[in-house]
Amino acid sequence: MKLFIALSLLTGQTLAILNLTQISFTKLSGCQADNGNTVDAMFQYGAVKAAFEETYRMLYIIGRPPSGSTQKNGCLRIFSGLDSGQPTEQLSMQLDNPLDGELLSIAACSNAIALSFSGSNPVSEGHVRMYHPFQFGQSTLEPISNEHTFVGPYPKHMAFTSDCSKIVVANEGIPGVINGQLVDPNGAVSIITRNDGGNPSVSEVLFDVVNGDNTAAYQQRGVRYVYRGDSGFTNTLSQDLEPEFVAINVDDSKAYVILQENNALAVIDLLNNNLLDIYAFPEKNWANYQLDASDTDKQYQFGHYDVRSFAQPKVMLVTSLFSIPGDAIITANTGARKSFDFGSAGSFSEGTRLRTLMNDQALSPGISQALVDAINDNSRLGRLYASENDGKNINNNLIETIYFYGSRDMAMLSANSSGLFDLFSSGDELETSAAAQYNDVFNGDTTSTNSEPTSEMDSRSDDMGPEPMAMAGGSFGSSDIPFLISGSRNGIIYIFTLRTGFPALESLYRAGNQQGTWNTLYNNDQIGDNIISDMGTIEKGILSANPFIYVISEASGSFSIYEVREN
Repeated sequence: MKLFIALSLLTGQTLAILNLTQISFTKLSGCQADNGNTVDAMFQYGAVKAAFEETYRMLYIIGRPPSGSTQKNGCLRIFSGLDSGQPTEQLSMQLDNPLDGELLSIAACSNAIALSFSGSNPVSEGHVRMYHPFQFGQSTLEPISNEHTFVGPYPKHMAFTSDCSKIVVANEGIPGVINGQLVDPNGAVSIITRNDGGNPSVSEVLFDVVNGDNTAAYQQRGVRYVYRGDSGFTNTLSQDLEPEFVAINVDDSKAYVILQENNALAVIDLLNNNLLDIYAFPEKNWANYQLDASDTDKQYQFGHYDVRSFAQPKVMLVTSLFSIPGDAIITANTGARKSFDFGSAGSFSEGTRLRTLMNDQALSPGISQALVDAINDNSRLGRLYASENDGKNINNNLIETIYFYGSRDMAMLSANSSGLFDLFSSGDELETSAAAQYNDVFNGDTTSTNSEPTSEMDSRSDDMGPEPMAMAGGSFGSSDIPFLISGSRNGIIYIFTLRTGFPALESLYRAGNQQGTWNTLYNNDQIGDNIISDMGTIEKGILSANPFIYVISEASGSFSIYEVREN
């Protein structure tokens, strides 16, 4: 989604409020299990990611195999009639090619659908398969070529340029094991230049520039170097960088790639297919914002604390502001802690509760008494997961500045050759507005079919709070006013408009009921959108005069269609 934003100030007008109206809610069964059957239940992950293809107005939804299954690939469903109130499934495909690994991502353009797969071992090279868009009456998705295009390890996300000529692939390069030995591949970006009549060309953009003598300089910028190896295994910064998400700017000249755990953004030149630079996202100082950092009191309890957090966005949109040079990047700042466990081959986990760090004497004696008191109180800061490696004094190796994970907001930044600069932050508004409107599920989660939504209230406050996980953007009305919509882990959807050029929160929406167990709510089609994992826009004029959004939720294995309306 590429969004053009004109900075116009609407004054002296009575503004309507932008809201969502649910058009449909559809549950999907899980992908095939080992016995060939599918299961209709929660946590089957039949819906994880999606892409909308505009020409035939169809939604493509991919799922991953259910937990415990030896099936490695995934499944694909295609739906039409998205504005009908009851979308029609046009195709269901089980992807079970033994040469493919896990189905990771989908991207759509006017003349192609792209699917990315890991290797059979996630640390080996992945690949991308290209298909013609599905048309009514077909019985399968027709490949553009029987060959697949090799890319880097674990191709987590993809994006097409606007003319569909290139696909930019973010290869996460997650750690794994080969022959009993821990391996952490280099994160990288693959740029596929299409040649449907022959072999496409692939340019690999590597991050080797951050290694060696340059590592300290990138750390000084704020790029996090999280896992450095242990027990004789040395992990370079380029191996530690893990591309998560890619977005392309309005004129197709640059791709921006989120390195989430590293709190950084890579900028790729798409004209020359090379790396321009890597910048750190700005950190957030919470002294002037309200924060709920405890999961023990089962209520919202805000305080002001002299602590900081890493933005660590999971998704973003890239747009153009007419009054500001360079690109504007809008992020949903989720937070992420790096961890893996491969038994005797190696394991790693970051993040320790603040009270444990205090008891372990890992904090500097120079920390204020007010902060010490808050850390010693589990209903305030004691339960918050914080970094045990960042903010240390170089002389005594003790933590003097406390950092935790995720800035719990929506942000807008300017990107130019000098780096990233803050234009806007929603501050503490995601949490405070949720507390005011959806108190019973504030900072909640979905972890067990036998739990009730209200019993899981506040359970993510000690970790990453509201966790905005997905984002969509577009424009509405005769004046083409831009909007931004973000979906959170616990199903709350935040609707922002840019009537004055910068985001302003106008409304919140949460589907589903709150009374009863998750399983009962699921069976009664009252579960709502649980653990939102993807969302996107169907722009105005395609289905009706108003825009629509689709919301994909992995815990409920469902997708919802909403119309974006002013009320």
